[in-house]
Amino acid sequence: MSAPSEPSRSNIQTFSSSGAIEQYADRATGDLFVQEREVVERYFGDSGRVLDLGCGSGRVTHNLSGMGYDVVGLDPSGAMVETAAAAHPGLPLTIGDATALPFRDGVFDYAVFAFYGLDYVHPESNRLRALGEIRRVLAPGGLFVFSSHNTWNALASLPFDGVDAVRPLLECEHVSDLWNRYAPVEVSVGETLAYFSSPAKQRRQLRRCGLDLLAVVGKRNSPLRYLEYALHYVARKPADGR
Repeated sequence: MSAPSEPSRSNIQTFSSSGAIEQYADRATGDLFVQEREVVERYFGDSGRVLDLGCGSGRVTHNLSGMGYDVVGLDPSGAMVETAAAAHPGLPLTIGDATALPFRDGVFDYAVFAFYGLDYVHPESNRLRALGEIRRVLAPGGLFVFSSHNTWNALASLPFDGVDAVRPLLECEHVSDLWNRYAPVEVSVGETLAYFSSPAKQRRQLRRCGLDLLAVVGKRNSPLRYLEYALHYVARKPADGR
């Protein structure tokens, strides 16, 4: 088991702050986002066991439970888990790290990492470790759904918004990675450090961790979705479990 890196610890502290707790408490009973609901309705079966990673105040956990799924919420922030428990009494919740999941192999039909949660796991080696853990706890043929920041959006917005479109990326530590279509970059978003990648990089990264990319879901159904700021990815653990 690896300890969270300093950037990850800093992100956890930010999400555990009173301001973040207050903000997420207001969202605790909100609905699924449009793309989240689309993914669930299109790719999930009528029932199954779901792991909601980075559950925060329990918005996704609560909604999936209400739709009939057997859901467990997990978050590295004890303060967030307490907030979720207060908003949703009786909902199964636990404090835990995505890089060392406290579950047996193959026990979940679905895993969800909503609202960019995976992008706050640093460095990339820990992100890969988290993907490996998610694969481990999924049953053969199980699905993993997550949202992620997209570097292609900033570059596509450059002609319209000028340098403001890419300013956060230009301020990141490894600017040269912007021109490598497979390389991720870490970008400051407010008080947090977020991982920005691209559809091409995500596909390769998932494959490296033994997961097959099934779909990239955005606001558009056309190829223009690949240029959107945030994308939802649907990946599958091979049915043979290999």
